[in-house]
Amino acid sequence: MRPVVFIGFITVIHFVVSFALFMYVIGMGLPAFDEFRPRTASESLIDGVATVVLAPFSLVGDAIPHDWFPGRSFFVVLVANSLIWGLLAYALLVAYRRWRISRHAG
Repeated sequence: MRPVVFIGFITVIHFVVSFALFMYVIGMGLPAFDEFRPRTASESLIDGVATVVLAPFSLVGDAIPHDWFPGRSFFVVLVANSLIWGLLAYALLVAYRRWRISRHAG
């Protein structure tokens, strides 16, 4: 698979999953906040998965002023985050292939 296709595929899949998880976490968090009830185990699990999938965006989200990304420009940040994951996945794939080749060559 060509690098651009692989990175693009991972980026699109990651963006869709990230956006869905982000919207779900927001949707499940608002009623819990309004009702002053603790989160269930499944809600905590989904929130943890969303935190991992949205990293590094979720890790620096509080450090970036919200007025830097008004309205829908938030999607630019989410796409950039997904692109980072796509590049990382490709780098890991290349490293694995090189490791596998060197292991069989020696």
